[in-house]
Amino acid sequence: ESPPLRRTVERLLDEALAVAAAEGVALGAADRADVFRTIGVTAANFNATLQDLRAGRRTEIPWLNGAVARIGRRHGIATPYNDLIVDWIAHMEDACRKTSP
Repeated sequence: ESPPLRRTVERLLDEALAVAAAEGVALGAADRADVFRTIGVTAANFNATLQDLRAGRRTEIPWLNGAVARIGRRHGIATPYNDLIVDWIAHMEDACRKTSP
């Protein structure tokens, strides 16, 4: 429901779809719509990343968004939003581990 967050997700998806296409994976409008449908259905959930951060654990972000960024670099595709998410979550992981019991 947040326009700024929606724009961020759109940009993350744009990068991921470009990287997928470079890898020969055909994704389109229906796949993009599925992402937003899933976000709507699970909006009230505490997602795995949040649960991991709260517990002071490492998250899946290096393997998910990090893979988009790494594969993008291999194809010469800029992935600034995925790079940012990886860095931001790495910072949050460190901060949460320092404050976890």
